[in-house]
Amino acid sequence: TLAKYQNGHWQLRVEDRPFVIQGITYASTKIGESPHDGTLRPWMTLDDNRNGLNDGMFDSWVDANRNNRRDSEETAVGDARLLQAAGVNTIRVYHGQLPGGAYDPSGYDKELMRKLNAEYGIYFVMGDFLGAYTVGSGAAWDKGTDYTDPAQRERMKKSVEAMVRDHKDEPYVLMWLLGNENQH
Repeated sequence: TLAKYQNGHWQLRVEDRPFVIQGITYASTKIGESPHDGTLRPWMTLDDNRNGLNDGMFDSWVDANRNNRRDSEETAVGDARLLQAAGVNTIRVYHGQLPGGAYDPSGYDKELMRKLNAEYGIYFVMGDFLGAYTVGSGAAWDKGTDYTDPAQRERMKKSVEAMVRDHKDEPYVLMWLLGNENQH
C-alpha cells in the first residue's frame, strides 16, 4: 500500500511495514546467447541440466578456470542467495508479446516467483511496455507505436489486462509498471 502522511510525504508499505525498493532488472545470460541475435531465452525458463532448479537463481557458479563448464570444485551458489545477500528485495520483469501484440505468459514461472518471494523476500514489479519498442501494440518496428491508433490502443489495453488478471492474486506482486523509461 501507499500511505500519505499529514506532512504530505508518501511511504510504500508492505505487510504494514515501511518498504524501500532495492531492486534490479535481472537476466541470466548463458555463454553465447544474445538478445541481438535472438538467442537469449527467458531467464525463468532456464534449466539446461534438467535438475529441476532454475539455472541462474540456483545453479550458477563461478567458472574459475574459464573452461565453460562446471567442474567438481566449482560449487553452485545461485543468484538468489547472492541477491539476498546484496539486499535486493525487488526484481522488475516485463512480459513479451505474441504475434499481434498479445500478452505472452510463457516467460513466467510462477512457482519460481513464489519461491523467490517466500524464501528470499524478493517481490516483483510486473511490467508492460505499453507500446514501447512496439511491444503490445502490434505495430511494425519501423513505424513504431501510434498511440492515436484505436486498434493499437486496444491491443495494449488487452495486454495489460491479461497480465494483471494472470498475476493479480499472487503474493510476489509488489506493483504494476506501465511503460519503460517514461519521460513525463
